[in-house]
Amino acid sequence: MFLTAVLIAAWCARAAAQEQVDPLVLSPEQAVTFALERSLVVKGARLDPQIAALEVRAADAAFSPHLSGQAGIADTRTPPLTVLDPQSGLVTRQIASGAAIGQALPWGSSYSVEWDAARLTGNSPIVRFNPQLTTDATVTLTQHLLRGLTIDEARATRLISRKGQIVSEAELASTVAATTRAVLRAYWVWIYTREYLAVEQQSLALSQSLLRDDRERAALGKIAAVDVVEAEAEVARRSDVILSATKDVANAEDQLRFLIFAPHDPEQGRDLAPPSPLNEPAISANATPEMIPQALDSRQDLRILRAYLDIDDVTVRRLRNDRLPDVSLTVSYTGEGAAGITVPPAQGNRGPAAGPRDFSSALGDLVHGRYPGWSAGLSVSWPIRSQAAAEAAKASVKRQQDETMLRNAEQEVVTEVKSVIRTTEANRQRLPLTENAVTLAQRRLDSEQRKFVVGLSTSFLVIQAQRDLTSGREGQVRSVLDYRLSLADLQAVQTISVPQ
Repeated sequence: MFLTAVLIAAWCARAAAQEQVDPLVLSPEQAVTFALERSLVVKGARLDPQIAALEVRAADAAFSPHLSGQAGIADTRTPPLTVLDPQSGLVTRQIASGAAIGQALPWGSSYSVEWDAARLTGNSPIVRFNPQLTTDATVTLTQHLLRGLTIDEARATRLISRKGQIVSEAELASTVAATTRAVLRAYWVWIYTREYLAVEQQSLALSQSLLRDDRERAALGKIAAVDVVEAEAEVARRSDVILSATKDVANAEDQLRFLIFAPHDPEQGRDLAPPSPLNEPAISANATPEMIPQALDSRQDLRILRAYLDIDDVTVRRLRNDRLPDVSLTVSYTGEGAAGITVPPAQGNRGPAAGPRDFSSALGDLVHGRYPGWSAGLSVSWPIRSQAAAEAAKASVKRQQDETMLRNAEQEVVTEVKSVIRTTEANRQRLPLTENAVTLAQRRLDSEQRKFVVGLSTSFLVIQAQRDLTSGREGQVRSVLDYRLSLADLQAVQTISVPQ
């Protein structure tokens, strides 16, 4: 029973260990997906558009209505100043409240609506109501006629914040494209190191096979011992190359893992393996007329420069507008109403007797406009000396500079896209050439080996043929890597600048 439990535990531990060391099969598409989902750089870049959106909301808040209110109480006593004032002095008690709403409008206007109400009691002999209830409302509209008519600081800030949102989106797209390119390049370099290691392992196998044959022939006295030494040196040299290639595979895999996984992802501890078969990237390099206009339209660096150019336009407009005089038209309308308990004639009221009026009567006076009032005014302000003219001229020159930079960047994009296309096409044409070189080197090695078997060749010539075959295979895997990297650059150059 105990032995059975031990066997089951050992089997479970072995299964868990086997599950732990199973490599993660990773395609280039999966590598890019992992990177875009888990990369800390991309996660940080995704926050920039959110920050820009909040800045837009903050700029829009300048045109949101704002409410205000107040309430207060007062008690005053003043000495008698007129013959009608009581000898003990005037006593006034007031409770007041009010509310207001105002808003700046995006066409150079602003309005405000104010409403106030108060309850007043006292011993004045000349008032009609005691207590007295009053209410009034005022509507004010202000319109800028020159400065601030088409643009002002608030509207400029809102426009600039929206352009800043475009810049943040373009920067995010640039980060995504740069990350995609970096991951693809790291992936294909990792594949290249594995393929290069396989080539060197094949070369080592050829060297070891020749060494065994040379030892057998030397034992039979068919070749000199120096040939065996030469074969042993070749095996040692190939073994040294394999050690370096194995190290390069591990380094390339770590670099790929660094790009696609976060620090604490569980996949950090797993080995990586490519799928079988490995799908080659399918990107056409024969679309020069279409790719150049597409790059001019979708390159994020050009998009950022165009947004900055639009920001310059907004700045120039605002500064030129600031040079104008500030001419403002203000129109105001006021309505009032009053109510309360009529003061009896015995208290000195000489007016006609009337019954009490409640607060709704005062509101009725206000709503129906029984006691209206209005005013209109024109204000003009023009500073004698202002920096706006100099600042506007400076902004205009900066806009010209940014426009020149944009045109130069567009020219660089056209040149860069053409260069990447030519590089991709050249690397594509290298593929059959390097493949043919490997085929010819294999045929030469086979010929030398047949001649060596019948004694018409030497170990030196066979080793030289093996080296030529290895060199051809190395050139072939290198040409495949160059083509894959150029395809990654061709995909990225339509979005971002590709370092050459």
